[in-house]
Amino acid sequence: MSLVLQIRVQARDQGRPALYATKVCSVSVQQNFQSPFFLNNSYTATIRETFPLGNTILTVSGRDSDLAVRVNL
Repeated sequence: MSLVLQIRVQARDQGRPALYATKVCSVSVQQNFQSPFFLNNSYTATIRETFPLGNTILTVSGRDSDLAVRVNL
């Protein structure tokens, strides 16, 4: 059995009125014995309006100790 979580990511500019785009990402959790965690408490990125399309803006990193656990259920 797996749990599916949805995370909403929003990008917003500093215009008046502010323009924004939102994307919902789904994450499937297949087993969870130990809590996963992000390497930083928060992530923020600022880019210029002319930033080239298709490039990486920000990389979010986390760890999950369950990946190293072998369990037979």
